[in-house]
Amino acid sequence: VGEFRRVLDGGEVTDVISNRVIGHLGDLSISGLMLICPHPPESGAIHQFRLPLYNADARAHLVEIGVQSLWHRAAANPGQTRAGFRIIAISDSHAAILHNWLALPD
Repeated sequence: VGEFRRVLDGGEVTDVISNRVIGHLGDLSISGLMLICPHPPESGAIHQFRLPLYNADARAHLVEIGVQSLWHRAAANPGQTRAGFRIIAISDSHAAILHNWLALPD
């Protein structure tokens, strides 16, 4: 499982292949993430996502990850879906950015 962090500013998550915004980041850990999406993803589908992670100086690092859709549920707001994804591929350099981001103070 591992440490996770809720994302208050809900950065946009983009599908690398289609270059479309898929949703907004809800929380993130070294092993997975939860998005708030306008449409539920297909269960088990594989995606390549790009998301911004901001360092302590508010500078964005774009991180690309390969993910697999695990689950989805209706969100509290009508027309929104919460969706969980498992990270299945991440480069060493992007994993280091993610580790550093998780270690930032709230």
